[in-house]
Amino acid sequence: MIKVSVRRAGTGIAAASSLLVAAGAPMGCTFEAQDAGEDFSAEAEQALTPGSGTLALDGWTGSLRVMLSASTTDEFLRAGEILQMELPAWLLWDTLYPGTALPNDLARLQKLSATVNVAVVDKGTTVSTLKLPVASFSGADPYALDAITKSFIVPAKADWLKFEILVTDAAAPGVSKTIGQNELTTLPVFGGDLPDKSLLFDSVQTTKRQRVIEGDDPIAGAKLDVGYSDWRADVLVDKSAIDLQIGKAQTVTRFGFAIVPIYGKLVHEVSYGVYFDDGGGWRPEVALTPNGASRFLGANRTAYEGTIDVPAKARRMAMYAHVKSYLVADYTGIQSITEKWYQDGQKVQKAEAYDNPSGAFTNYDFSVSGP
Repeated sequence: MIKVSVRRAGTGIAAASSLLVAAGAPMGCTFEAQDAGEDFSAEAEQALTPGSGTLALDGWTGSLRVMLSASTTDEFLRAGEILQMELPAWLLWDTLYPGTALPNDLARLQKLSATVNVAVVDKGTTVSTLKLPVASFSGADPYALDAITKSFIVPAKADWLKFEILVTDAAAPGVSKTIGQNELTTLPVFGGDLPDKSLLFDSVQTTKRQRVIEGDDPIAGAKLDVGYSDWRADVLVDKSAIDLQIGKAQTVTRFGFAIVPIYGKLVHEVSYGVYFDDGGGWRPEVALTPNGASRFLGANRTAYEGTIDVPAKARRMAMYAHVKSYLVADYTGIQSITEKWYQDGQKVQKAEAYDNPSGAFTNYDFSVSGP
């Protein structure tokens, strides 16, 4: 049976404090994942767990990706979380027999199998690999049929999970295909660096929110990674009201030639101010660095990131954010330009706003726990 101790989290998700899968196995090894069991949280009465979730192999977008398709918590993976993976039978079939019609035969499709190798990465180094064999099938028709792996628990020191899938067919023993790590997405894991934590400022539509992803409070004497999402910046400055036109161009329609507007890009510069009750008061504003491959948001999004060293004597923290938004005149790839309103690459400030919870002179307040 696998045991796991967890940190008590008063307002959020707990994080595991010990190696969780195959306790006692040497780092850097490969082993078959054990069943997660039913008494995952039995060691600590009322202690919160990182929850459980389902990973899915998705191929509908034309490229393969591993995604968190269901969770008892939120969109983030955490150390200590119980996971299993669903592999669509149609995708396994297409991997082995590309271009061949999917059999309308559940029994035949259940001859397919797979082993998912999950590489556990800590500080850029693979420290162990979990082997997840298919344990069951679920689904009533060929396109709804999923092969489901055994469950596993995300190890305590994980920063990232990388995946490799070996697909086989019991009806054709010589047939196999490996879907390599370079073909699949890599998923970040939070909670593997406690007492260091992560604070994300993001939004749901127009509602702003801020979360310590690992749960509970920032820790005195530890680091606090800060992320600020591109969508939150868009909401703050009301991107929809900003004129991004940079000129005009001629285009061809079915009615003949027409003059149409052309638009530039809106880019943000985000900084923050932070206060601690350690006697140092408010610190000067610090710029956050834009990251297009953020652990917080994933691909095709931008998070503005930085790290705060929480003072050892602090017990309270306050923050605000400051966003400046610029129009960048990018004419790259635009044909038949008739009017250029700006110079190539020119950057023009269009908006500026402070992110406070209730207007000027208010701040986002956080308790700070002792080390």
